[in-house]
Amino acid sequence: VAEAIVQLIQSKGGLMTLADLVEHQSTPVQHISITYNMKNIPPVRVWECPSNGQGIIALMAIRILEQMRKQNKIPSLDKLEHNSADIFMLSLKLFV
Repeated sequence: VAEAIVQLIQSKGGLMTLADLVEHQSTPVQHISITYNMKNIPPVRVWECPSNGQGIIALMAIRILEQMRKQNKIPSLDKLEHNSADIFMLSLKLFV
């Protein structure tokens, strides 16, 4: 498998070698998660990598969404159409 990975990467102009894979060491991490509750939809458990990655941002955004919804600052997400202008505006409110 390692040879196939290196061959594919090198065929695309990449510089990976078998030595790179041999020297790689993974560090197990304790994943973090939250449960997201929406009206009319069963709860969803969202898992992410811990804080040295960007996963924490997704979990924080979910909590912000929940608070905005509780304060009636945004409509219920189950009422919004995927990739709609309303979703776009909501994402701006979250991150600006």
